[in-house]
Amino acid sequence: MHQGKSYLVSKLDLTGYKAYAHRTNAAYYTAARDVVEVTVISRFQTAKLANSDAHHHVHCGPVEVVARVWGYRKMWLRTGKIFEMHEFDLPPLRYETQGAWIDLSGALQDALRASNLDMRCGIHGINHLICKLVPLHVICSPKTIATEHVAAHYKRPQPPRLLVFDQTPGGLGIAEAAFSNMDEILESAKDLLFNCKCEHGCLGCIIDPVCTGYNGVLSKESSKAILRLLLPDNEGEEEIERPASPEATPAATGAKKLELLTTPQTRRVRAVNRAMGMGRARVEQLQITPQWSEQMPNHSEGMK
Repeated sequence: MHQGKSYLVSKLDLTGYKAYAHRTNAAYYTAARDVVEVTVISRFQTAKLANSDAHHHVHCGPVEVVARVWGYRKMWLRTGKIFEMHEFDLPPLRYETQGAWIDLSGALQDALRASNLDMRCGIHGINHLICKLVPLHVICSPKTIATEHVAAHYKRPQPPRLLVFDQTPGGLGIAEAAFSNMDEILESAKDLLFNCKCEHGCLGCIIDPVCTGYNGVLSKESSKAILRLLLPDNEGEEEIERPASPEATPAATGAKKLELLTTPQTRRVRAVNRAMGMGRARVEQLQITPQWSEQMPNHSEGMK
C-alpha cells in the first residue's frame, strides 16, 4: 500500500535494488515479519544521569543495526485480521549509525524480579515513550529516530537497556542530541506516564502505532516501576490542595495552592503565576520593566 493505493509486487531484483509492482484491488494488505537487532560497537561519551543513583549513566556511540525480513502476514483490509502467514529468505540490511542508551543496573533488575514484574515489557514501553518525546526536545522528525522493539517470537536475548538510534546510516546527530538531553527526556517520560489515566497503556503513553512487535509485549505497570526506580527523587510526590483563608489574596492563593510537584508541573505553575501578575499590572496601569540586556554592536553600519 502506497499513499492509500494498493500495489502487488510481482518481481524483486535484489542485485539492482528494484521492485516491480502493479495496481491491484485486492481486499487484503501485507505486513512484514521482521526483526531489528542493535549491537553497540563502542562508547564515545558517558554522563551520569542527574536524577538517578550512581549506577546509571547515559552513553553515546556508534551502533550496528541489522534488519532482517523473514516473512509477511496477509491481513484483511476491512478488519485487519490475519488470515495467512508466509516465510521467505532475504539478505539482511546492515548499517552503522549513532545511538544513545542507558544500561539498567543489577539492583534495579533484582527489584523488578522481586516484584514479579516483566522487565522486558517495561523496557519496551519506556523505549516507545523516549521515541515519542525525543522530537519534543530535539529538532527532528519522528521518522528519523528508532528503538529496539520486542515481540513474543524474538529469541535473541536483548540487554536490559533503554536505547534510541538514528535511522539514517552514519547518523544525523539526533542520538547525540538525545544523549545531551536525556535527563529532561526521562523526566518528561515519567510525567507523561504517571499522569496518563489509562489502565494498561494507550496511544498517549506506551503504545506505538509503528511498533514492529505490534505492541504485544508491553506492560504499563512494569514501565512505571522502572522509571520509579531509575528516577527516585520525586517518588511519592502528589498534588496537594490546601484550603485558602478568607483573607488570602488571589496571588497568595495561587502561590500556596500546590506545594509538592514534579519538575514539569512546577514550571507550568510558575508560568501561570507570571502571566497572572502581568495581567494585574496591565489592569492597574503599572509598568513592567524588562530585564536589561547589553546592546550588541551593529558592525554593518560602517559597511558600504
